[in-house]
Amino acid sequence: MTTSSPLTDVPASPHSVWEDVFGMATGVILVSFGLYLLEAAALVTGGTAGLSLLLSLGTGWPFGLLFVLVNLPFFLLAIRRKGWVFSAKSAVSIVAS
Repeated sequence: MTTSSPLTDVPASPHSVWEDVFGMATGVILVSFGLYLLEAAALVTGGTAGLSLLLSLGTGWPFGLLFVLVNLPFFLLAIRRKGWVFSAKSAVSIVAS
């Protein structure tokens, strides 16, 4: 027995350029603020941000450089799996953070 949801009947529409820019800017601001608070408190989180913070605290290298380097392998995988548009948006977000 299958059930139909009102959301499955609506076709997805692509975001406008303005929606992409606004969403990316909002995300970068929130992520950057969270990372700043974590770094100021000498705390770490999980994922690539946490690994970058941990390496930054341990080596003294700048967080931004380490964040880009740690994300580089995942960026390369994203090019293969998700394509250039998604990867370019991700790269902009990573560098902006």
